[in-house]
Amino acid sequence: MSNANAFPEYVRPAGTLTRNDVESYLSQLANNGYSVYKQIESYVIELDPSRTINVDPNGDLWNVGYIVTNIRSTVGSAMNVQELRELLDKSARQVGHDLSQPPSTGRLVDGAPINNYQTISNLLGGADVEAVFDPYLDNASLAMLVTILSFGSSSVANDVRLLGSSRTTGGAIPRFSKVAVDAFLAQLGIRGEARIMSSTTEHRRFLLLSGGRSLILGPSLNAIHKNEAAHIEPDTQDRPFFDTQWSSAQPLT
Repeated sequence: MSNANAFPEYVRPAGTLTRNDVESYLSQLANNGYSVYKQIESYVIELDPSRTINVDPNGDLWNVGYIVTNIRSTVGSAMNVQELRELLDKSARQVGHDLSQPPSTGRLVDGAPINNYQTISNLLGGADVEAVFDPYLDNASLAMLVTILSFGSSSVANDVRLLGSSRTTGGAIPRFSKVAVDAFLAQLGIRGEARIMSSTTEHRRFLLLSGGRSLILGPSLNAIHKNEAAHIEPDTQDRPFFDTQWSSAQPLT
C-alpha cells in the first residue's frame, strides 16, 4: 500500500495575471464598444443597466462573475489571460450575451464627447442609416451624424429619409432647413428627403438601420452629450411606426 505521506503537498502555481494584463484585455473590450469602469480595485463591464460582469482581485488570482438585478454570482478565478478570457466569455453567456459581438447597449456621458461619438458609432456596427426619426431634428443634427460616422465604418444609405417636426422649422431663423439638408446629401453624395410632422407630441428618437435594426437614442442627435442610454433592438415596431408618420408628413421646403 502506498504511503500518502510520500507525496509532496500540492501548491498551485502563483498567478501570473497582473493588473496591467487585466486592464490591457479590458481595454480591448472597451475599444470594441463595451462600457468598462473601475470600481476601487475592481472592474465592471456594463452590459445593460441590470447586467454587469465583474472582475475582482483575490490575492494572486482574479475572481470573475456577474451581477443580474443586484444578485452576484461568481463563475471562477483566473490566474492568466487565457483563463480571464474564458471566464469573461462564460460569464457573458450566463446572462445571455456574446462578448464576440458588438454591444447592443451603450451609455452616453456628460463631459465625454469623444466617447459618446465612439459609443454611438459602435452601436451602429457598420450598418447603413436608412432613416432618422427625431422631433428635434435640425441642421446641427446633420453635422453631428457626419461626425459620428467618422468614428466607424457606417454610412448613410442612399434615399435616406429624415423626419423632423415643426418644433425646429418655425421662427424668424428656422433651425432645420432644406438648404442644410441639400448640403448634407451633396457632401455624402447620396439622395434623400426630409419631411416634417405637424404633431409636436412625439418624443421618441431613433435611427432605422440596414439589417432590420433600430438604434434607440435617449437624447436628440443635436444634443447627444448627456447622461443617457442608447440601445439596439429589432425594427419590428419602429419601422412601421416611421412609415406611418412619414406618409402623413409634409416635405421640408
